[in-house]
Amino acid sequence: MYKSERSLALKLARQGSSLKDLKSIKSVALELGKTGLATQDLPSLFANPSTSSELLKIHPSEEDDDDLEMSCDQPATQSTGDDKSPLLFFDGPFRLLELSRHQAVAVPVHVRTLVTVCCIYLPPNDTISQNDLNTLIDQLPTPFILLVSHADRGGTTRPPPRYVFQRADWDAFTQLAEITDTMVSTSDITEAVQNVIDCIMYAATNSIPKSSPGIRKFRRPWWNEACRDSNKEQKRRWNIFRRCPTTENLIAFKRARASARRVRRRSQRESWIRFISSITSSTPSKLLWKKVKAANGIYEEFSFPVLNTGNVVVSSPLEVANTLGNAFAQVSAADSYSSAFVAIKNRAERKSLHFSTQRSFPYNSEFRMYELQTALSKAPDTSDPDGIVYKMLRHLSLSSLSNLLYLFKRIWNEQKFPAQWHEAVGIPVHKPGKDSSKTLHYRPIALTSCLCKNLERMVNARLVFHLEKEACIPLLQSGFRCGRQLLIILSIWRPKSATHLSDGII
Repeated sequence: MYKSERSLALKLARQGSSLKDLKSIKSVALELGKTGLATQDLPSLFANPSTSSELLKIHPSEEDDDDLEMSCDQPATQSTGDDKSPLLFFDGPFRLLELSRHQAVAVPVHVRTLVTVCCIYLPPNDTISQNDLNTLIDQLPTPFILLVSHADRGGTTRPPPRYVFQRADWDAFTQLAEITDTMVSTSDITEAVQNVIDCIMYAATNSIPKSSPGIRKFRRPWWNEACRDSNKEQKRRWNIFRRCPTTENLIAFKRARASARRVRRRSQRESWIRFISSITSSTPSKLLWKKVKAANGIYEEFSFPVLNTGNVVVSSPLEVANTLGNAFAQVSAADSYSSAFVAIKNRAERKSLHFSTQRSFPYNSEFRMYELQTALSKAPDTSDPDGIVYKMLRHLSLSSLSNLLYLFKRIWNEQKFPAQWHEAVGIPVHKPGKDSSKTLHYRPIALTSCLCKNLERMVNARLVFHLEKEACIPLLQSGFRCGRQLLIILSIWRPKSATHLSDGII
């Protein structure tokens, strides 16, 4: 018995069948299709087997090239016995087709009749010319099926590695991120800020692990330790039965498989109940739709858009970034403003600003530690171009925060803005409902330094307090004001509206 036949016998025993149930070795794929063991659609059959554990692997055996060795990673479901399942059988080797810029593979397949299935591989956002398509069709015998598949390894956009804060060693980070007096006391403000950035990033690199830069995998939310243990036990019993195919081992394997199936179904049911219970009347609409899409298996994958600028099609990431950057620069340029606005803008920019004054105002006093800590506690978990996040700043020691506060005092008193804070990372966000190939259908979001935004938050808290204290903001102004809810505005507006209604004004 060949190696492929032994492997097939084990697979059939795993499903409760035997090799004798098949008519002949040469009709293995045909009979497997009838029994439901090879029920795969054509696109998934020619996809990359390494990207999915549910695809059917078909490859030549090492002992005999005429035989086919088949293996399924997961147990297949039994068919009802009808003839509606696809009948798959390889009648010959594949062959590569010659094209100018792309790669194509053609395989003859029996689907009740001999059909040539051709799969052409394209990089993401790439197009095929009409000449290449005509050349490909001329090489294919009729009838044929043409499939298009985007390469997963060559051109897929891989997300950058991110910090895994759940596995961070914050004690080691606090010790390594020690900001000293020497770092913040240099004559140049820009150099002092760079010393602080280097110190924090060095501590983060040595105490906080990063995720792998591979393609994002969507984990099953119901998978837990019980599912893992039962699946491990099922594989262990299967390996024992594969090495020693006895009746006792087969029964033990079937029991382990049934137990693993019960554990998975129970975990799925409990996970679904928890998922539905998390949707309440107070759930925000954004989170609600995110949960609805997740329940339907809809996930948004990032891919670089294909831009059309006149007669030029831009698809490479670098060209897309430069094209969007130029479009944003043109929108913000002075050429898009009216002449009246440009005159007012130039007149205002010629005025020199003097911050020195003889009077003492509370909002000009030096910053204190509680202001820094309050600003850090209210900051969201965002990153900056340097890689620093607010969670890192919150785990600094008290001495490091004191030296960081001294650096902020220097910037405030010396009125010098660091050069690093002039830089920002622009992220284009597609406008919903707009054509993604147009550059004007994107709006930019700028990521600036977290240190800079924290100092801005401290200054803003002082200004808002002064404006509220001096009653400089109108009473009916509610936007961007703390504690100004809709009910407060209605309580002010309702007596006046009742008076106007009685007088016939409204």
